[in-house]
Amino acid sequence: MTGMPPEMLYHRCLGWHAPALRRTGIVASIGLVVALALLPFMRWELAAVGGWDAAALQRAVAADPYT
Repeated sequence: MTGMPPEMLYHRCLGWHAPALRRTGIVASIGLVVALALLPFMRWELAAVGGWDAAALQRAVAADPYT
């Protein structure tokens, strides 16, 4: 590995530079926003699963060392 990548806004908010509590809060907020956006179009159970999936995808992208 050649060194640390330059700090960008994405990495400061969600990358490995960010504290775990802030990263958790941002990912949970993304899941909540997606669930609320899906709520008018489907039952609440499916909207909750969609929000959960969006939060999990964002967490996986933030944890990926190759992004």
